[in-house]
Amino acid sequence: MRAGDCIEVTASLVRVGSRSREMEFSVTVTTRAAGGGPESAAEVLEPALVATTARGVVVVPAKT
Repeated sequence: MRAGDCIEVTASLVRVGSRSREMEFSVTVTTRAAGGGPESAAEVLEPALVATTARGVVVVPAKT
């Protein structure tokens, strides 16, 4: 990612257990600042660039 980029963040719930939830995350760069033009100029990236991905698990404590 660079200064001036517009990003899109997505999160998906991929698995539900009795006490856990597994999620996938993705960050993509959808537009990038255009060099040499006005400060607000940007280029749409087709396809969008995948900046990073992650996977996480959240565990809920057992009820007592």
